[in-house]
Amino acid sequence: CTNPNAINFDNLATEDNNLCDFGPWGENSESNCVMTVVFSENFTINYGNQSFTEIWIAVTDANGNIYGSSLWTQGQPNSIMISGSNLDYEGMENGELLNWIFSFDNNDISASPSFGFANGIFSCGGLAILESLSADFLGCTDPIAENYNPESNFDDASCEYITGCTDPEAFNFNNLAVIDDDSCYYGPWDEISNTDCNMTILIPGDANIILDGEQILEAWIGVSDSDGNICGNTFWSYGETVAIAAWGEDDDEFGFDVGETMNWVISTNDGDIFGNAIFSFGSNEYECNALAGISSIDFGLENYMQEIELLTGWNMWSTYIHPQNTNIENVFSGVSNNLLIVKDESGSVYWPLFGLNTIGNLTKGKGYQTKMANDDILMIEGDLVPSNFNQNIPSGWSMIGYLHTTCYDATEMMFPLTDQIIILKDELGLVFWPTFGLNTIGNMCPDKGYQIKMMNEFNFNYPTSARYGYSQIDEIDKLVYYNKPINTGNNMTIGLPIESWDILPNFGDEIAAYDEGGNLVGSTTFNGNHIALTVWGDDPTTSMKDGLSQHEILTFQIWNSLENKVFSMKIKDWEVGGNLYKTNNINIASNILIDYSNNNESSILYQNNPNPFNGLTTINFYIPKKSIVNFSLHNITGEKIKTIENRLFKSGNNKIILHSNELSPGTYFINMQTENYSETKKITITK
Repeated sequence: CTNPNAINFDNLATEDNNLCDFGPWGENSESNCVMTVVFSENFTINYGNQSFTEIWIAVTDANGNIYGSSLWTQGQPNSIMISGSNLDYEGMENGELLNWIFSFDNNDISASPSFGFANGIFSCGGLAILESLSADFLGCTDPIAENYNPESNFDDASCEYITGCTDPEAFNFNNLAVIDDDSCYYGPWDEISNTDCNMTILIPGDANIILDGEQILEAWIGVSDSDGNICGNTFWSYGETVAIAAWGEDDDEFGFDVGETMNWVISTNDGDIFGNAIFSFGSNEYECNALAGISSIDFGLENYMQEIELLTGWNMWSTYIHPQNTNIENVFSGVSNNLLIVKDESGSVYWPLFGLNTIGNLTKGKGYQTKMANDDILMIEGDLVPSNFNQNIPSGWSMIGYLHTTCYDATEMMFPLTDQIIILKDELGLVFWPTFGLNTIGNMCPDKGYQIKMMNEFNFNYPTSARYGYSQIDEIDKLVYYNKPINTGNNMTIGLPIESWDILPNFGDEIAAYDEGGNLVGSTTFNGNHIALTVWGDDPTTSMKDGLSQHEILTFQIWNSLENKVFSMKIKDWEVGGNLYKTNNINIASNILIDYSNNNESSILYQNNPNPFNGLTTINFYIPKKSIVNFSLHNITGEKIKTIENRLFKSGNNKIILHSNELSPGTYFINMQTENYSETKKITITK
């Protein structure tokens, strides 16, 4: 190269070889107006955290036109000649700002200059000394990021991180993850709390792990205490030796008591199954810091027995057993002499009297209603249904079973449904009602079934454990004044929020509900909080009216426990529903008034029930104080036929029974007479 402006100029060459190197921007045109910028002896150039010992540097105008370039080399005298404008050449103008760039990886990088002499303004024939050039290198500056760039000095929000489980105790621990993504998996029984002591149980890789008679190659295996709490677990796969840390009990956490037998559990797609372990050394009884080893565990193929107490009248029940023969007729064969009817959530029935079975087979996880003629014990034998068996609960009303073998608090058992459950009811009409923070059920227990109303369909399984035997129950005091109504197998719930009372009742006051015939259909005690009043509907399996008919009007009374007086109670406004009965409705009062000006000082004669009737009918009445009451029967002309009752009755609600044995069909009148009260009701006798 014979061009002295090229970096590969050869002063010995006599003929140009056309290989002159003028740098990445080519040869600069010459001008007789030039400014010289000298690179200082200690000149540095930095790109982010990078520094260079040799690099191409250029100067441009505001439009990016290059008017001077040079290859700077550390330790060498370096300068750059910048061409200005004249008559023959277009270049930098006097007073124009010098823009600096350098070439990096075939890219032009803009840089900020620092001058030791003069400044960055072009002047024809001028001189300046450049101390440094610097440019930001954009990239990820976080050392824990996957794409961390140590050469970057300015974070551009491009950092990428490996996410995963960062807990070394978790089954899916990822030692490369730097951000925990809440994916940690501790097994099918969730994380197990460590206590102050444990027992180590070895499960060798060649152990015989049997499920329903078949050798399996991998599984989650756990140990539970007598309350069903999983207190240790591990994932075992054939060929890999593992150990279970079985944790002891302390004041705050579940665990084994010293000497307690450990129950072996395997997790399957159908839920947990219990098994029996054979030890190669050690014992199946828990001991702090002890060692033990397993040679085999046999899960499944074991029969269990459940005894379900069914009382006279209506029951709501369920089972945690799956019998070999699931036909409902076979399930109830042992109590068939006392069984009247079985109903499921859809209204299908098993009705022995008519040889009718539209239920078909027993379904895992479901609840059922049964009416019994007498007390009896239902015995069910078969496989144990896992307590965490998955069941689909539809939106609206359904009946669920309870699958634990011990009682647990309803609040904790229903915790997975917190956002979806509207109400849960037991056979007595007691409720778990999250809206009001109300739990009058207390513990959910084996043998029992429950009615549940859901906002949406939900795939549910019971939590594997809770505080055994503990329940945060809203106690209902025992009734003193009113009787308990008959459990007729169907009911409606009335919510009486604490803020709905115009005047708050006394603690221990009692509230009662009546049908149009004066029959008691609901009663409860005021406990100073939200309360739920269950009112019972008519039992369709009986000939006599023993509850509310659909859309029948309700009336209410309240007994003042301090004054021992009964007052009329009226629900003036309703937040939801009204004072008409409808099975499984959930009505909520918003304005409750107590009429203290009228504490029922006047007697009341209610319409007889049933009416018309053939055989016998009930006549309910109320008297404000103990007194003699005369009841007489009159024909259509008003002639007295006979005296029905004439005796002393207690104050409050009473009733008498009228038989039609000696009376002809037709219309009659019943007259009630006290010292200061007389009332007549028309009755009709049919054939």
